[in-house]
Amino acid sequence: MSYCVNCGVELEAAQKSCPLCGVAVINPSEKQQPEEKTTYPKHRDELKKTDRMFWIKLISILLAVPIITCVITNLLSDQRITWSIYVIAGVFILWVLASAPFYFKKFNYVKMLLFDVAGLIIGLFVIEIYAPGNGWVLLIVVPIVLYCILAGLVIIFLAKSGYIRRLGVAAAIFISIAIMLPGLEVLIDIYNLNPIQIAWSWFVIAPCLSVAALLILLNKNKRFKHELQKRLHF
Repeated sequence: MSYCVNCGVELEAAQKSCPLCGVAVINPSEKQQPEEKTTYPKHRDELKKTDRMFWIKLISILLAVPIITCVITNLLSDQRITWSIYVIAGVFILWVLASAPFYFKKFNYVKMLLFDVAGLIIGLFVIEIYAPGNGWVLLIVVPIVLYCILAGLVIIFLAKSGYIRRLGVAAAIFISIAIMLPGLEVLIDIYNLNPIQIAWSWFVIAPCLSVAALLILLNKNKRFKHELQKRLHF
């Protein structure tokens, strides 16, 4: 087993360069063979374009099948549209989530997040209209979704600004989940007209904060981070 002379990553026998730092691998014990010349160019000048409309149409056609099937079945059994409304709303949410990456020329986390959230809220409002217990979307779903938007935007901003990276991003996600859960439990108690108390959320808050603390400690351990980079080649 050989190692990179620059960063110490373990190398396989067939590797010509280090997968981590890109330094060329030279083994003095092996005979160096002259590089074979080829008539083909090393790089192909091709325009890699994604046909965004094609994928949007394909996703739409695939998701239209269960909608049409359920609506026809619903009409044949009940002579009117009843339970198929829930299928339509659910598939609509799935369509928004699946097609969001193709609606923008450049990949933009903020635009995709807002697009997904808008589709989620619209679909849930449709379900609420036909489901018993009106008010749960406005009282529970909308506040939680708005919190997720804010938390996601903050994490994206911190990651792009370089304040957090890799393990730090994972720790921030666990912390945001731990902060959200007490609020979710309070909203559920208010909706059900129960006394406000923090009970079941502690069973999720504790492991989330524990994992976040562990990730932060590991992120500050330079030796561990270096070993992790060597083993995982990133």
